[in-house]
Formats: sequence, C-alpha cells, structure tokens
Amino acid sequence: MTDPETSAEHLAIARQAFGDEFVAFCLNCKLPLEGAYDDDNRVAALAELATLAHFTLNPPPGRDGYSVAWRVNLTQGSDTGGVIYGLRRFCGGEVQRPTSEDETELRLLECIYEAYPAILLPPSANEIPPYPDLMGMDSETFGLLVESFLLDEDLKRLFPNQAGRIEDPSQPDKKTDHTIADHWWMAGSGGTAFATIVANNLVEHAFRVAALRDERSLDACLQHGADGLRVARSLARGEVARVLHVTGYSNLRLQAGLTSIPLGSSELRSLSSRGKACIRPFGESAELAELAVFSEIDEQLVDLNPRIDDEKEGEAVHNKRWLKYFPKAQESLDKRRRNANLFRYTLLLATTSEVITAVPRGDMVLNPLTKPTSFPVGGEHLSVVPSAEVTAEIATSLAEWTLRVDEHHPTSLDIGMRRLLSAATTRPDDMDGFVDAVMCWENIFGDSQDTSLKVCGSLSRLLEPDDSERRRKLYESLKKMYELRSKLVHGASEPDSATASRQRKEAVDIAIGAMRALYDWPNLLKARNSVERWKSTLIGPSSR
Repeated sequence: MTDPETSAEHLAIARQAFGDEFVAFCLNCKLPLEGAYDDDNRVAALAELATLAHFTLNPPPGRDGYSVAWRVNLTQGSDTGGVIYGLRRFCGGEVQRPTSEDETELRLLECIYEAYPAILLPPSANEIPPYPDLMGMDSETFGLLVESFLLDEDLKRLFPNQAGRIEDPSQPDKKTDHTIADHWWMAGSGGTAFATIVANNLVEHAFRVAALRDERSLDACLQHGADGLRVARSLARGEVARVLHVTGYSNLRLQAGLTSIPLGSSELRSLSSRGKACIRPFGESAELAELAVFSEIDEQLVDLNPRIDDEKEGEAVHNKRWLKYFPKAQESLDKRRRNANLFRYTLLLATTSEVITAVPRGDMVLNPLTKPTSFPVGGEHLSVVPSAEVTAEIATSLAEWTLRVDEHHPTSLDIGMRRLLSAATTRPDDMDGFVDAVMCWENIFGDSQDTSLKVCGSLSRLLEPDDSERRRKLYESLKKMYELRSKLVHGASEPDSATASRQRKEAVDIAIGAMRALYDWPNLLKARNSVERWKSTLIGPSSR
C-alpha cells in the first residue's frame, strides 16, 4: 500500500491540475476532500489522477490541459464510460448512463454524459468556462448525435435540402460536417450555421445553463439538455418559443444568506465564478457581474436560407433577408434595453434610505441552437453610486415594487425613467444630474407653455395632497429649482460644488418621490401623456 506521504503528494498534484471539485468527483468523496486516501481504492485512484495531472500541467505543444482531461474521458464505445467515470466507480460511486426512447434525445444526453466531468474543472486563466469541444475530439458519440440531428423530423428542417450540403474532397465520408444553411433569429443573432456546430451548441447549452444557475450535478445538466432539445424542436418548426434571457449586473450584491429574489416572472440571482464568466460581455475588460436577472423572452427563426454559391445572387438574397430580419431583431433588443432600465428604476423606487443602482455587465439570450454572445444592452456602464448590498428588507421591497412596475408602468413615463436613472446614478457632474432630474419632472407633468406652474404645481399636489401649507411651501421650493434649471440651460453661472451637490440631491429626491407617488394614483398612470397628467392633477378631482 502507498504510504500516506506519497498519497498526500498525489492529492496535491491532482488538486493543482484539476481542482478540488473534479478530484472529489473521481474519488467519490465530499468536499473539502474528506477521506481522500482512506482506503486502498482511493489511494490507487489518486495515483492514476497524479499521472493524468502530469499531462495536464505539462501539455504537449498546442494543447491545453483541459483538452487532455476531456480526451481521457471519451467513452470510445467503452461500457465503463471512460477513465474518469471508471475511477469514480472504482471508488464506490454510482454513475448511471442516460436512457431515452427518443433517439435524438438519447444521443444528446450521451454527449452530455460523456463531457460532464469537464465542467467540474476550474475556470481557465482567461475566465472562460471550460465547455467541452466535442467536435474536435473525434467523439463517436458526437458523430451519432449529428447523424440523429439531421434525421430528426423537426431539427432537419434547419437544413432543408441538399443544396446546403457541401462535400469536402479530402473527407468524402464526412458530408455532415459541411451541411450548412443561414439562420436569422428574432432575438438578434444570425448567420451561417453548420450542422455540426448547431449540434454542439445543444450540448454546450446544457452546460451553460447549469453554470449560470450554479447547478453542478450530472442530473441537472441532463435535464437542461432535454429541456433545450424541446425548445430547439419548437424553434426548428418555426414556432415562437420562450428562451432563457440573462442580464448581468455589478455594483450590487445580495446579503449573505440570500441567493435569489423573485421579481414577478423573473428572478434575481447571485452568480458563481463560472456564471460570472458566462455573462462577461464580449471584449469587455471591466468588472464582472456579481448577480443577474433571469427571465424568459420570445425567440423565433425569422428566416432560413440554404447557402447560395453565386456571389451576386447571394448578396441580393442577403439584402432582402436583412430588411425582413432587422426590424424584429431591433424590437427584441429595444425590449431588453427597456427591461434593464425598468429593473434599475425599480431599485430606486424600492429603497428609501439611500440611492442604490446596478450597472449592466452583459446581456445573453440562450437559444439552444446558437452559441450566445454576451453584449452590453441596457443602461450606462458606469456609476456615481457606491456599491451596495441588497438586504432582506430591500429584497422584500424590491419584489413588491417589481410587481407594481410590471403591471402599471406606462411607456409615456419611459423618458422620465431614463432621465431619473441618469440623474441619480450615472451623471458625474452634479449640475448635469440636476438638469436631468428636472427633465424627469417635465416628463411627468410638462407642457409646451406655462410649464413652471403646471410642473411645480402638479408635483406639489402629488407629493402633499392633504396639507395645503406644506403643499404651498413645496411649490415655492420647486419653482426656485425649476427657475434655476432654466437659467443653467441658457448659460448662467453654475453654483459651487457643495451647492450643486445639494441641489442635485433635492431634485433627484423629488423625482423619485413623484415616481413612487404616481403608483398610488391609477388615473395618472393611465393618462396618455404629461399634459393629461397635469390636467388631471390640477383641474380634476383630488380623490385618488
């Protein structure tokens, strides 16, 4: 039997190469690696892992260590399921191969099963989660998935005829590798799609969703795979399908003990290190997201065309397709931008003692047939507000305000919402923030003439409906601020920094208070514009 000192050395090498989670899976023990070498089988398994670790820490030129780890687990037709699953079984662990009466589902689940240990590896140096590239590993299991994909009654519609199938003279037996068509999606992605890549996207989708939700088990990955296939078939039939949409945010964290907050039909969740890497915007080097809003949006295949070899004809088809595709993609993008703004706006309404904000750090639509890219979509990518913690009290208020905003917020207040967000959270200059806040006032109660009376009078009545003396004093204060705004935009000298900061805070507080109060006046929220709102407030009945 190997002495404990040698086993400890093997364990240290394995942990360095593969990380604790991967090693614990192989040894069938709990973290923090309790009993890692307390019996002969685990001692022998550790020695095997140490040997594999040597190739991971010292990979051949052109191959990173993770690809070596994936390759050693390939089943290659083996009944035991490869080295990694073999080690786990050797150490007493149970690993059941997936089963399904659906041929395509079975092939997909087998690919997920084959590649699963890879997601237990720690994120690589460039912070990209280690998704297994089954296409580059000569996996027989993946080849069967591609074949099944192109025979599936629904999925084969994505590659509608032989015109899209191109033979590679150097590989005459691998026509499916070059089966292509152009896919354009309502949520904004599109371009040339290879059958092999689309099949691999289905596998990656299961691991990506698991990483975002911080679900580590094989069962969870298999379930996400099955769910993704169901959605993929619906999309291939040309139907509108609901797909996962995730928007990441920094500058905000959940209090210890809070892992998620229900936000109506959405959910705010903390992100693991793998989840943060998933949602990192393309080309972004700034701070990673700490949490994300999980929701669902509509997705649909807007257009599908086989690749056209004739360059001029192909360009004409592309231009026609773009005219059809772009408006729907822009509409989806605009909705996601608005939802990001509504979330940040709701944070302002939900907190009374301080201003807190979330900074958007990436937006991702998880269509299981595409490889999603995270791009910045909504809001400013900076903040003048310090990082904050969402306490249990704020979480309760946020959940309640989300329901109110989702149900009642009118589009006629969207400009005011955006000006308020700018004034309260992103403008580095206090007077710019002050001007934005007063613009929010005008979006609530403005008009083209006699604006001071209409805006300030309506705000004072909205905020002090029951006390005439307090309402009169507030009106005088608001009128002075409104006059200052008019002077500033016409070139008057700006106040000193202390005065500017105070005036900005006062104007922002009024704007936030007014937005909150509107949700207690249903008739004002139903008004079509700011003119109807001020008339209802100043001329209409005072009852709510």
